[in-house]
Amino acid sequence: MTIFANRYEIVRKLGEGGMGEVWLGLDLEMDRQPVALKFVRREMSSDTRAIGDIRREVINSQKLTNPGIVRVHYLNKHESVYFITMEYVEGENLNDRLARYKDEGHNFSEAEVLEIARFLCPVIDYAHEQRVLHLDIKPSNIIAVKGGGYKIMDFGISGAAHESMTRLTRAMGYSSGYAPPEQITGRQVDRRSDVYSLAATFYDLLAGKPPCPSEYAAINVMPEAISGVSPVINSALLAGLSKDPEERPRTAGMLLGMLECKTTESIVIEPKPTVPTEPQTIVPTPTPTLQPTPRPVPAPSIRRTRLHALLWGILISLLLMATVIIGANTKWFGFAGGKSAAEEDTNETYETKVVGPELKLVRVSGGTFRMGSNENEWEIPVHTVTVGRFWMGEVEVTVGQYVMFLNEIRPNANQSGQWISLDQYTHITQNGNNYYADSGWENHPMVNVSWYGAEAFCKYYGLRLPTESEWEYAAGGSNHYRYPWGNEFDSQKCCCIGNQGKGSPGTMPVKSFTHNDYGLYDMAGNVWEWCSDWYDVYPGASGYAQVTKKYKVLRGGSWYYAADNLRCSSRGRYVPTGMSDGRGFRVAGD
Repeated sequence: MTIFANRYEIVRKLGEGGMGEVWLGLDLEMDRQPVALKFVRREMSSDTRAIGDIRREVINSQKLTNPGIVRVHYLNKHESVYFITMEYVEGENLNDRLARYKDEGHNFSEAEVLEIARFLCPVIDYAHEQRVLHLDIKPSNIIAVKGGGYKIMDFGISGAAHESMTRLTRAMGYSSGYAPPEQITGRQVDRRSDVYSLAATFYDLLAGKPPCPSEYAAINVMPEAISGVSPVINSALLAGLSKDPEERPRTAGMLLGMLECKTTESIVIEPKPTVPTEPQTIVPTPTPTLQPTPRPVPAPSIRRTRLHALLWGILISLLLMATVIIGANTKWFGFAGGKSAAEEDTNETYETKVVGPELKLVRVSGGTFRMGSNENEWEIPVHTVTVGRFWMGEVEVTVGQYVMFLNEIRPNANQSGQWISLDQYTHITQNGNNYYADSGWENHPMVNVSWYGAEAFCKYYGLRLPTESEWEYAAGGSNHYRYPWGNEFDSQKCCCIGNQGKGSPGTMPVKSFTHNDYGLYDMAGNVWEWCSDWYDVYPGASGYAQVTKKYKVLRGGSWYYAADNLRCSSRGRYVPTGMSDGRGFRVAGD
């Protein structure tokens, strides 16, 4: 029997991490209550700054009272040894369970991973709301509790260990295979770093191996989809594993929504008014009410009968006239037999013009609206904005249209390299000075284009990118809906996670869905769209530091995002030189 610090009976070793070994002990002063003892490594124990960092993080961790987080008690010192006392949880960590499953010839099932995600994602978001990061999420730090449920170990403490271990020993203060690129390279970390590690953990449980087992792979190699796993879950995990934090789900809850092919329940901001898509007369119908059985009434007079007959005659005549008119000119009513729903939207009721390579623009009336929302910290506060009349591209600029632009201006290598990335996902082939759109991709939105590449296209045709306020005003339509079609999310009305195209990238041809009431297509999903503005917090957003000309604004979400990013008020941002298969643009004009 080994007694430590005259108080703890040491039972057995539980594990080892970046900070040190963890042992099970019995607290002799608390009726032999089980407790976990994490011993700080010797090189860290002798460093005043390291201990200061750990003490600060222990104090922060004590604020976390969620039942899904292993409670941290105190940082103690016995002789020259520092140790942390923590709640002991009886159960099995997921790394040991995965090893056991492998011995049985299988990995975790999708159903098991979804169950774990439903437990852990709200817990992680809770800790982030308390401004505490984990920075070492991995299977061995997640415990399947005996009796049901899951708990996460080491919240807050891992961050201090990472910093101190890197500084003192130059050894890895993170877990290779689960750490995001920005943590490996020493760049700034935030909640999206934990989202990456969480996605890597889920990937490991399903595939039986981490997505990027080495530092080089984590920085340079995008993991492959997991064989035998549904496209929805694969898409969600690959989004969470994006090298660029800006392209990941911003919260664990958003990752969960993508895994489940949905997001948070739709929030109806205001009652959805009934707005007919075609001009028509609506006759109000009174709500039926239960009435007692009427008594027999006298037969109507001859005068009333003749009046009814006259009215019926007029009505029948009007219907016959309408039938003849419709049959003579169905296009006048916007009908086109044999076409898809999107093709039937002819936009004849909108003021339009055509510029350059068949760029159709729609006139959007100006007005005043309430911009932003209280649903995301990037969108607060809601504020009043007035925009003037402007032109907006009916659709996103397509691959075919961008190819026409390239063939007209013949950019030099330096220009083209700054504007676009000609990889397999762009679907543009260059042969000498000529550019060609891959067959079947001409009408897909242009991707892998930087902000500068979008701006160059617009300027060449005497146009510009839309401002952020114009974009949001146009997306919500005249009723300023939450989504372009209304206040409730419908994944069948846009190209998004779970309803994306079949190729790579998962875009769909423009006009695959119905336009909004300004005549604009794909204002949600398909690709994020560059705006002219530099990203910054909204005026009056207290507690958030301003961002000075570092990122350009993106709007609309893309094919690999779910409902939260597809709201009209949702904001994205990225460095203007950046390119990806989920970012494109549409034009605007004065």
